[in-house]
Amino acid sequence: MMAQVSKDELSFVKEVPDQIEIECPVCLNILTDPHQVNCCGRNFCKSCIERIKESDGSCPMCKEERYQFFADKNISRIINGLQAYCTNKVEGCQWKGDLKYLPTHLNKGKREGECQYEEVKCRYDECLTRNQRQHLNVHEEEWCDQRPYLCQHCYAEGIYLSITFSHIAVCPKYPTKCPNDCTSSVMPRDSVPDHLTQCPLEPVDCVFSWAGCDDKPLRKDVHVHTADTKHMTLLAVACGQLKKENEKIKQEMKKQDKELKEMNARTLSYIAVMDCDKYPLLPATLHIRSDPVPVHFYTEVGSHHMSAVFLERRLYLAFHNGKFDKVGAFSQPEILFKYDYSDDAEPVQIELYRKVNDNILTQAVMQPSKLKNDGLTSIHIVDVTSIEITLTSSNEVTVIGYDPFIYVD
Repeated sequence: MMAQVSKDELSFVKEVPDQIEIECPVCLNILTDPHQVNCCGRNFCKSCIERIKESDGSCPMCKEERYQFFADKNISRIINGLQAYCTNKVEGCQWKGDLKYLPTHLNKGKREGECQYEEVKCRYDECLTRNQRQHLNVHEEEWCDQRPYLCQHCYAEGIYLSITFSHIAVCPKYPTKCPNDCTSSVMPRDSVPDHLTQCPLEPVDCVFSWAGCDDKPLRKDVHVHTADTKHMTLLAVACGQLKKENEKIKQEMKKQDKELKEMNARTLSYIAVMDCDKYPLLPATLHIRSDPVPVHFYTEVGSHHMSAVFLERRLYLAFHNGKFDKVGAFSQPEILFKYDYSDDAEPVQIELYRKVNDNILTQAVMQPSKLKNDGLTSIHIVDVTSIEITLTSSNEVTVIGYDPFIYVD
């Protein structure tokens, strides 16, 4: 199918007779797929007359509103057979042939095509260059900054623009000189760090930098700099400082050694107590019964020896001397009290923190008058079936009563 082209763009081998209708009255281009209307017999491009018909327009020539149109194969054959020159004739193209073959010859908008004088865009997407096909080959191969390109030093792949600008600045194999401008030959960029470890013109730390010398002589001058007598003074000062630091370290190590021995002794004491003591650690449970029996326990390792008994609707708590007392027992514990269905625990007041005889609660079971002892703490509890004493956090003991109501007084 013919691409839309105006009559002014074409140059015919022979002049087209005036009686041959080759222009569309609507778009004024050479007729493309000519269609004739039955009202006035004029020809239009198929796309032009269809567009007008769909918009309910009348015939563009005679204004008839009711009309039909059909393909005019005769005029189509005549137009396609007209001999024409290439539209790029003035540029130098020598092609001529049937008009129907002109679109194929031009292949407009495509990089490849028969006509080498047709102006098209460079094949690389980011390049905006437009030129005749015959000139684009050289542009794409030698001048386009978007063409594929290989780094000549490390063989990295990319486009010409990025390789020759951004990449070359970091290319590990790019030839470079020593930054100290020594007599070494040009070397790959990634060899420079190794070279600097040997370069005679590289500034290096003085061998007495640890003693306070901040000078950085060139590697080739290190032996001369080292011989400077000022280093003797620096060494004397540094040795004095080291001696002080050494004494300080000795004192710290002596202190740590003492603390470690004390810690080991305390640990061994804990272990000895845990191995030989007959009383367990919390938790402990008391079941309500007619013949109450005191329960002894340690609140936690290194903490308090206590006992408890439930007697006459009260839980009695006593503190006793314990094995951990010799290795540094905790301070007075906090005792809390709650009912099993409650989330909130209330503090229990310890009026007098005093350690009493281990058998005080056993004696109290037989002689309730001994419950008046000043060293006891009591909690009034009613209607419970059991009591659990547990360690809820370090140095914090919680008493929990089960069933059904509990209060503290």
